[in-house]
Amino acid sequence: MKPEEHIYVHVPFCLKKCLYCSFYSVPYAERAAKDYLKALAAEIKSKVPSGAKPMTVYIGGGTPTALSCRELSKLMQSLQTHFDLSGTEEFTIEANPGTLSMDKIKILKESTVNRISLGIQSFDDMKLEMLGRVHTSAQATKAFTNLQNAGFSNLSIDLIYGVPGDSQTAWQKDLNSTAALRPAHVSTYCLSIEPGTLFSDMLARGELALPDEGLQRRLYEEAVSYLNTKGYDRYELSNFGLPEFCSRHNLAAWRYKPYLGLGPSAVSFDGITRSRNPAVLTDYLEKPAKPEDVEELSPSMQAAEIMMLALRTQEGITAAEFKARSGLDLHETYGSVIEQLIDRALLEEIQRADTTAFRIILVMEKKKVTMNGKHI
Repeated sequence: MKPEEHIYVHVPFCLKKCLYCSFYSVPYAERAAKDYLKALAAEIKSKVPSGAKPMTVYIGGGTPTALSCRELSKLMQSLQTHFDLSGTEEFTIEANPGTLSMDKIKILKESTVNRISLGIQSFDDMKLEMLGRVHTSAQATKAFTNLQNAGFSNLSIDLIYGVPGDSQTAWQKDLNSTAALRPAHVSTYCLSIEPGTLFSDMLARGELALPDEGLQRRLYEEAVSYLNTKGYDRYELSNFGLPEFCSRHNLAAWRYKPYLGLGPSAVSFDGITRSRNPAVLTDYLEKPAKPEDVEELSPSMQAAEIMMLALRTQEGITAAEFKARSGLDLHETYGSVIEQLIDRALLEEIQRADTTAFRIILVMEKKKVTMNGKHI
């Protein structure tokens, strides 16, 4: 499989840095955006044969919709010119309700984009302000409605729980508001404090009080239970989709498919080697086609990643799939570990078609499990 069958494009611009965000971004500036688009076109031309046919494309950031209408059009034209998108199954772009105008929606609709991931995060204005978002709850609802009216049916909403001051009541309101809109897909993420973020600095200074793990687990459990009653399948630990609306791009990554990353800080993977583009925009502009970090994964590292990613999914992994992806025998590699995890009710065997698959069991109560002398 060719890496260019699954394309990720990183747009590094934001109007404002969210307090929790660890993804690479810089403040939007017209000149920087112009230089970025020029460098991106050069990188695509250098790395990808003309007419390559991706199965999925995902444009993330940063905030892709922070680009101006003219710049957004140029980005779309660049991709449409170089790639053959006639057979692309899923073309996703991330959007922020605060930067998604009707003109930009029109540009996206007239392109080959068929899926929008809307970073709403919450329908509570106080929560949005605390997270550092640039939109309001009203703008979020309006953006979603505008996308629907424009003809987009494959819409995904991002939500964050476990933020300072969060409660089951507040979280239920976010879930209710989401269900009322009836998006095709919902992603729910527990707030994590990443190094280098503003929240990390605040936590170190004692200025941030996070909910305890017990509440975080209850909020997650509520999301799983509630969204299930609304017809959403939890096909991956943090992701829920209506029938036929799972994210194909993300499923490809969880199934250990190669992918090609374009843009500053974007990561590429060919099945053995993982490489990262320069993580600073100025460095990327100088050498857009030269990776900054290259790591060749050993067979054992590949096996571990294959299992880790597969076990995040509801479908799990079969011995045949593990063999096809890693070249190794599942039971020779992880047989004793699998037995121990099954004994501890952390892993289960399920029937999938005419074979057996393994998947994790959703454990809502905190457990301390010892394996090979280590706590896991």
